[in-house]
Amino acid sequence: MKLQSSLKEKKRYLVIEIMSGKVGQKFTFKEIKDSLEKSFSEHLGTFQLAKASVMVLKEKFNQDKQKVIVKVSNKYVDQILASLALTKEIAGKEVLLHSICCSGTLKKVSDRLG
Repeated sequence: MKLQSSLKEKKRYLVIEIMSGKVGQKFTFKEIKDSLEKSFSEHLGTFQLAKASVMVLKEKFNQDKQKVIVKVSNKYVDQILASLALTKEIAGKEVLLHSICCSGTLKKVSDRLG
């Protein structure tokens, strides 16, 4: 039996840009993912993090422009954005995370990625 589309959990995709204090400093996908997951867990808690269904998409990571796509439940977009604003470092280095756009389709945010 297939689940009706109205009963499925809706999702949003966020494009996040990582800006470092040093010019030319690049982070790997693993460093970014670990830092984001730690930040989300600290600010949301384990239970809300599980409900938010947060995923950092590796296949859409842009190493040159330091942009990544995060998939999240539409009910928790504001909490995730607040957590991003409170994230100050990745791999021990000071950074600023900037949300570029939010959309319900992966195609639209992929256009903004690169």
